[in-house]
Order: sequence, then C-alpha cells, then structure tokens
Amino acid sequence: MRTFLVFAILAFSFSFNAFALNAEVKGFLALDLLRVSKVKNRSQSVETGIGVLDLKIYGNQDNIFARFKLDLDDSKLGEPYNIFEEATATYRFRDNMMITAGKGVVPFHRLHWGVIENTYIDGGSVIGTENSWRDVDQKIILSFRLGEFKSGWINHTTFWGESKAVSRDRDGALTYDSNDALTFTNAKTFKTDEERGFANKLEFFPNNALSLSVGAIYYKADIAPDQSYAFDTGAKYRTSEWELWTEYMYGVKTTNASDKYATREKAEHFLQFGAEKTVNQLINVLVDIEGIMVKDLRHSDRGPTGKLRFNDGKTYKTNNAKIESGVKFKISKAAFVTVGALFEKQWQKIDEVDSSKSPLHAYEFATKLSFWF
Repeated sequence: MRTFLVFAILAFSFSFNAFALNAEVKGFLALDLLRVSKVKNRSQSVETGIGVLDLKIYGNQDNIFARFKLDLDDSKLGEPYNIFEEATATYRFRDNMMITAGKGVVPFHRLHWGVIENTYIDGGSVIGTENSWRDVDQKIILSFRLGEFKSGWINHTTFWGESKAVSRDRDGALTYDSNDALTFTNAKTFKTDEERGFANKLEFFPNNALSLSVGAIYYKADIAPDQSYAFDTGAKYRTSEWELWTEYMYGVKTTNASDKYATREKAEHFLQFGAEKTVNQLINVLVDIEGIMVKDLRHSDRGPTGKLRFNDGKTYKTNNAKIESGVKFKISKAAFVTVGALFEKQWQKIDEVDSSKSPLHAYEFATKLSFWF
C-alpha cells in the first residue's frame, strides 16, 4: 500500500514540475439559520450556526488528477492529517479505466441527503442511532474504476484500511487510556498484516434519468474477534421535474471489546425512500422517509481494570424511523434556502424487555441556507 501511495504522489509531483497545473477551488457551506428540536424528556434546543463547511481543491495535468477536501467544520487541527477528509491522486489510463490512491471515500453507499438532516448512514438523527455501518469515508484507499456513463456501467473495486492505527507500546502490546479504551493515532498508510478491507460497487445507467447500484464491503482487523461486512443496493430517477431515490443496506459489524463503539456482533438494516418535485423555477417540494433496525450483542469483557461499563453482555434491539418534509427556495443559481420539519421515533428492547426510555419521539423544525462557491 505504501508503494502505491508513493507512486501516486511522485507522478503528481512530476506533472506539476514539468507542465503548468490546471487548478480549481470549490466550496460548500450550509448554515443553520434557525433549528428548533425537542426530544421526549429532554430540554428543547434552539440552535443557529454552521452546519457544513467544506473546501475542495482540484488539480489536473494531462492524465493526472488530484483532489483535496478540507473538513473545516469537524476536524481537529491539532491532529496530523486530520484536516484532510480527502487527499487523493488519480491516474487515467483512458476514459474508462482509472486508478486512485490516497485518503478518501470508499465507493459503497448511495448516500442521498434528506431534507433538513443527513441520512441515518451519515449520522442524521435528532434522537441518535446505534448503527455502525455509516459513510465509509476518511479511509486509506487504492481504488480501480472501470467503465463510464456512456457505456451504461461503472465498476469500482477498492482495497482500503482505516486512517487511524491502533497504538502499541515498544513490545507490540495494545495501549489503553484511563477508561480502558484503546488508543489510536492518525496514519498515512495501513498494514495488511493488521487489517484488510475490500469493497466493490457496480453502477448501471439504463438511460439518462435512471441509475442503479449494488455494492458489497468487507473488513477484518486482527484485534477484532470476527469480520465485518455489508451489502447495499439503491436507485435514483431524475428528470427536469422529479427526483426519486431509494436505498437499502444490510450489514454486520464486530469490533474489539475496548473499541470506542464496542460490539461483539451488530446486525443492521437501513431503508430510505425520498422524492423532490420541482414546482417552478424557484420552488421545490421534498419528502424523505427512513428507517433503521439494529440488533447489538455487546461484549461481556469489562476491560483491563473493569471500567468498560457498556460491555454488559446483553442484546440491544434499537429501531429508529423518521419522516422529513420541506420546501426549497432557490435564491440564485448556486444557493437555496430550505424550510422543513422532521418527526422521529425510537423503540428499544434490552434482552427482549422494553427499555424504560422506550419509546422516544422527537421533532425538529429548521431553516437552512446552502450555497456553493
């Protein structure tokens, strides 16, 4: 893996030195002008501020492409390499064959935005969810792409690993913090003798309006008791008046007992349906419905000193469902305001007994300003 990354960086550097580099900077900013939310038995919250702030830098020369995405709203600037959500170099052999290496997103999910919240796969919940197979981003990747849109299909095959490596002492033993949790460091490469990730996503384009996809992903870390895997399928239909989308995912995740989000085995189902109707040149109407079901068998190992209180060996079944609707007002070619509402409900059982907090319900009203620059 290190060899491929060095090759990609050198190829990009030589192109930069020999020829003039074509570069472009783009950004996306989403502002929460006003967000009001309330969860059962919790205080009402009123928020305003920055929701998303991303900056993308593109460069190309002949068949070499570079892409950098700076995570300005959620990064910890004191951690090395953390500000780069994506930093990749791509070599194009021809229009239907490319290779990409660096830090970026593993092609797997469809990942369509909701109305006023992210999808569950990207953490969009007022109450909170228990799913582990979220957006597979900020990974060290080596990806091969075959096919193109005009051929009717594109296939992405990716080898990947985590961008955070587990810490070890000089003797190779795992290190823990004061709460018995594993410690990690940011990494530029991953080692296949410690972890192995593989993913494949196949996209079909029957016509200009319809796109379909199927994907599979696998991951095994040597510190985890078993392998993790997931399957995803989805579709999008888009015309000048309508955009319809749907996605289904099934996944199983397992981690070390001292991991931050430890699970012995977590099985999850995700389902999403959404639609956007263009009323006129200024107004769009949207609706998005999502559900996620998670069955989590927790570890019983309490850690080296017994401080892992969430490892109780019990089985937690947590189901979330939400519906969002709203209106999008276009204020310019690259900017719009969304006014919408959300209702969400959660049910939970612990060893087949209803949780004392179940069911929970929540609502949210929001006005968001989004624009590209």
